[in-house]
Amino acid sequence: MLSELRVAVTEADTNATLFETTLTIAGEGTDQVRSAATGPIRFEVVDLDELVDEGVDEDTISVLERVEREGTLVVVAIPPQEHPYTYTVTADEPLILGAELTAEVHNIPGGTGVAATLGRPFENLADFIEQGLPGINGVALQRSLNAETASRAIGFVTPEGSQVSGNGMRLCGAFGFESAALLALGLVATLGRLRR
Repeated sequence: MLSELRVAVTEADTNATLFETTLTIAGEGTDQVRSAATGPIRFEVVDLDELVDEGVDEDTISVLERVEREGTLVVVAIPPQEHPYTYTVTADEPLILGAELTAEVHNIPGGTGVAATLGRPFENLADFIEQGLPGINGVALQRSLNAETASRAIGFVTPEGSQVSGNGMRLCGAFGFESAALLALGLVATLGRLRR
């Protein structure tokens, strides 16, 4: 199974990529699922104990523990974050930037499932999770995942090699400066497999 999230910013006229990052969660069957990032995206795996601390009920935790025990379960959260990128501009000439966000999922048969929810805060995760895993309180799980993701907020991520001036401005050595705001891109991906 594979769940991949890619974010890219391009300059329309030249099709040059100004910013790109990918988060991949992959595994085969009940083997250990691996999470990896290409590019600067920051993410964290959410532990079930953290969900208990946020008030998820015992029945929901019991279902999630069963999935974790009998198969594989991973919950990954992308906290709110902004990443800088630079570009060159010419006075009095238009510049068009394009942003693309893609989520790609490949499942294998036999009880596997992937849920990826984009947007902050999560608003439609509850119904989806309740349909896939009966016995879960989707509203409580959604609320706790929102709290866990918000508590991990990073803000602006200073890139390697950047300099900070005395007034706090970052000097990028280019005429244009933007930031890719992953603030609007919280993602929770859960991969689970239950043997029947």
